Amino acid sequence: MERKSKAEKRTYPRGNLHFLVRYKTEDGKTDIVSSINICAGGALLRLKKECKIGQNITLLINFIDHPNRQIFTQAKVLRAQKHRNYYKTAVEFTKISTDDKDAIDAFMHLLFKE
Repeated sequence: MERKSKAEKRTYPRGNLHFLVRYKTEDGKTDIVSSINICAGGALLRLKKECKIGQNITLLINFIDHPNRQIFTQAKVLRAQKHRNYYKTAVEFTKISTDDKDAIDAFMHLLFKE
């Protein structure tokens, strides 16, 4: 049986883009971090502190193509790996508006002309 790569399994195109992201944990702690990459289904974030797998967080993403556009989403931590002085943290968007999801997806398609 042939195994598919992660890129082939993805539903949405992912771009290596550095958005500013404000996140808030369930216990109310907040921070401003950056994304490593993002797609309409989730993101890889550069967090200063470790989040537990399965933890729910709230994200406010400053969207790059419109300075006044912000995307609000709930997300679930899928994995967190220590990397130098930060944690590479993969999250899946669990609650995001259709408009916001479509905006991210359209931006990725525009960038990568798929």
